[in-house]
Amino acid sequence: MPRNFIVPETGMKTLYDENNYTKVILDNGLTLVSQHMPHLRSVSIGVWITAGSRFESADTMGIFHFIEHSVFKGTKHRSALQIAKSLENVGGSINAFTSKEHTCFYANILSEDLALAVDVLADLVIHARFDAKEINREKQVILEEIRDTEDTPEEFVQDYFYGQVYRNHPMGYNILGTPQSVKVLDRKSIVDTYRKYYVPSNMVVSVAGNFDEAKLQSVIAKKICISKKFA
Repeated sequence: MPRNFIVPETGMKTLYDENNYTKVILDNGLTLVSQHMPHLRSVSIGVWITAGSRFESADTMGIFHFIEHSVFKGTKHRSALQIAKSLENVGGSINAFTSKEHTCFYANILSEDLALAVDVLADLVIHARFDAKEINREKQVILEEIRDTEDTPEEFVQDYFYGQVYRNHPMGYNILGTPQSVKVLDRKSIVDTYRKYYVPSNMVVSVAGNFDEAKLQSVIAKKICISKKFA
């Protein structure tokens, strides 16, 4: 049976069960779920945001997928090149995906580089800049992605199936959006959506691997905070 205990150094109440699984809800509302695997030398970490195509309107179709792409184009602390190199330089990897109900940013790194991975992921989900020129460039990238999907039968059929089953419901929307909806996206709507959904209380951080639980909680609470400013 799960039981509660207080994690040393943090004073936060944690739910623990016999499978080495912990769940913590931080003061800012963020949920941290982790599993310690001491036989490993690496860690996998994902930041899950409850933000996917089912939360879009007909006017904002594709906006969450667009945000997922755009945050990699620059943040308050890093350029696009610095983001790309941040974990690659230490042998790690970073990526993201958007689904109908979630957007996930994830990284795989050596245990000693966990703090760096948290810092980079926090930068993406808290401090994205959304430069206007980059937004215009990214529209062309996503329009090409839509065209590629239309030329891929298995992906096209799946999108068509959802559209027919759910009809005018957001669950039937294409995650990528449509050429028309992507073209009309503007910076204000992108920033407003990011500000609304990319908040700690709407996030779950999942971590598996070899790490120190108290240090993990401390660095996540410090890096993924609620204060953010937009240019």
